[in-house]
Amino acid sequence: MVSKIELNPAQAVTARFIEAIDSLVGMKGDDGKKLTLGRISEMIGMHASNITRMRISNTHSPTAAALSLLCQVFDISGSWLLEGSGPMKKSDANEIDDLKILVSSLNKNVDQIKVRINDLNKRVDQKTRRKKSVKS
Repeated sequence: MVSKIELNPAQAVTARFIEAIDSLVGMKGDDGKKLTLGRISEMIGMHASNITRMRISNTHSPTAAALSLLCQVFDISGSWLLEGSGPMKKSDANEIDDLKILVSSLNKNVDQIKVRINDLNKRVDQKTRRKKSVKS
């Protein structure tokens, strides 16, 4: 996670940019080949040496085009990259939304089950009372 201590907004974006690239290195690309810093930098229109400079110095920042391509090519959330809000991967955001919908649906089902159980308990109580009254 990127520390926000004493980073200006441009430095924070650069730090998240590097964090995103670090998370991608070693993963498999769409072609099944391992992603390297060199491959990633090519795919976002940068030289690997520029990314290395960003790691070392707070004076280098990614271009708007590189930020945009990182988001487009690698499913990185623009909100996370620029503002630090939400999950890094857009697919994670979609997954979170899907899970929220699922939880909501399950909660409705649970509520319906509780109502059904209460109804059944009432019927059991009624039948039990009738049986006792018939025996008396």
